[in-house]
Amino acid sequence: MRIEERIDKYRFLRQVAWNYKLDSFTDSALVEILKAVRQAKRETLNKLRNRLAAGKKSDWTTNRLLSLTEEFRGMTKALEAQLDKDFDTIGQIVGSRSLEEYNDIFSIDQSIPIFNNVRLSPEQLKAMTEVSLEGMLVKDILGIGFDYHLVDLMKRDIQAGLLEGASYRKMVNSFSDKFGGLQETVISLVRTQVQGVNNAAFKEVALANQDILQSEWEWCAILDNRACIQCMCLDGRRFAWNDPIAIPAHIRCRCIRRSLTKPWKEITGGKIDIPEFEPALRTWVERDGQVGVGGAKVKAFGKIKGNYEDFFNRLSYERKVALVGPTRAKLLKEGKIRFKDMIDSRGRVRLLRKDRKGLLK
Repeated sequence: MRIEERIDKYRFLRQVAWNYKLDSFTDSALVEILKAVRQAKRETLNKLRNRLAAGKKSDWTTNRLLSLTEEFRGMTKALEAQLDKDFDTIGQIVGSRSLEEYNDIFSIDQSIPIFNNVRLSPEQLKAMTEVSLEGMLVKDILGIGFDYHLVDLMKRDIQAGLLEGASYRKMVNSFSDKFGGLQETVISLVRTQVQGVNNAAFKEVALANQDILQSEWEWCAILDNRACIQCMCLDGRRFAWNDPIAIPAHIRCRCIRRSLTKPWKEITGGKIDIPEFEPALRTWVERDGQVGVGGAKVKAFGKIKGNYEDFFNRLSYERKVALVGPTRAKLLKEGKIRFKDMIDSRGRVRLLRKDRKGLLK
């Protein structure tokens, strides 16, 4: 293994360790954020309970219930504003700390004399923390989440006649259920915000040090049975640093960029003594249970050389079906498509044709 490859392995391991620390920070931040969500839920539902209990069942016609839904949404504006501020605060903390960490990671704790440390102004840091998905800021998606769960879904139930003439307890429970969906959205968006800012900080430091890095970065997914088709197929692919492809690729995406160092002789002529590092393999994990709802237990884990495709190939056929679906799994097994054929060059999942013959567009 060449010296620059050892450096890449070292940086990658440090990067993974930093991601674990960010996970702990995110969990702590969510504890406080969810306290505010639950408190707002209690206060809002108490107000609704009093409003609904004051009337008769016959009073709550479709039109009045629709009007009440808008009133319900108005009660949550303060919570939305508070969460908006929380997202800014989280972004600022993660952004500043990630820049410090990546300055140390890329410079190997400041041992590379030609390294350019990145320091951003408050305005630049704020711009870096504005994470977007498909052209929309995560904070804006939060507002859409409020409208979807607390207005759109309620109106759907009301217009379907599910709540007309119902007891006020049933109506309060319906509002409460929608709040539960909003809570899950908040959790997903906070995790997406943290990962987005983390990836942006990594890119800022890399762009400032193109003299020691190759012109491309490598997409790195998590080797487990929670990955989506898009991310598992992007794993290992390389993109130019100025390529606009989005990472995170979607809400709750866990993928990261991996840098690639230029040949060591090209950088220093071999004048700086870098310690030898053992070759690092990638860790993989298989979990049982329904992932994402709690209770998923680790079934097996280990290390592997290669990318997600290599991990995928060692899985049982049942696991493969669970990950990519029965039709794609069958096509892969029969050799009619390659693993990389499931997405296009921009990471978009190639859909199966409506005729279900198994041919990909």
